[in-house]
Amino acid sequence: MTSYGRMLVHRCAALFQLSHHLDQANRTCVLVSKSGTSGGRLPCTSFREWCTSTFPPSPQRHGDTHAK
Repeated sequence: MTSYGRMLVHRCAALFQLSHHLDQANRTCVLVSKSGTSGGRLPCTSFREWCTSTFPPSPQRHGDTHAK
């Protein structure tokens, strides 16, 4: 898993109010569990609503010599 993927996992865990713990038997594994007695939370929107199959065009950079 890339560092970006790990960051996404940690941020999603924070969004759902989950905690993450390092597995003592396998130091490369992160376990995510419900935090405290609150049991986490469900967001108002789903990941499916956040993800789209079409991407907006990339913004044009200043000094781009390949501009159309």
